[in-house]
Amino acid sequence: MESNKINISKNERRNAERDQAKRLSQLSNPQKYSMQALKIFGYSLIFIRQIDDKFIPILAFNNQFATINTDGEIDTTPNLQIRQ
Repeated sequence: MESNKINISKNERRNAERDQAKRLSQLSNPQKYSMQALKIFGYSLIFIRQIDDKFIPILAFNNQFATINTDGEIDTTPNLQIRQ
């Protein structure tokens, strides 16, 4: 039984990674560059929100959030409500 739980977990993780990779490929080049710049400062991608036909990456560092619009502009004080 235990191994089934592990396999399900691995499959779910693979699907999540595949979905994340697909969404990352849909970001604009300026978004990708800005995301790399934020990662240098310790930010990490927590999810990508889709709003209409746009994809907005949401990153976090020490309980601070940042978003990147399609032009690559970084907002380190976004008006977000994150569910926990």
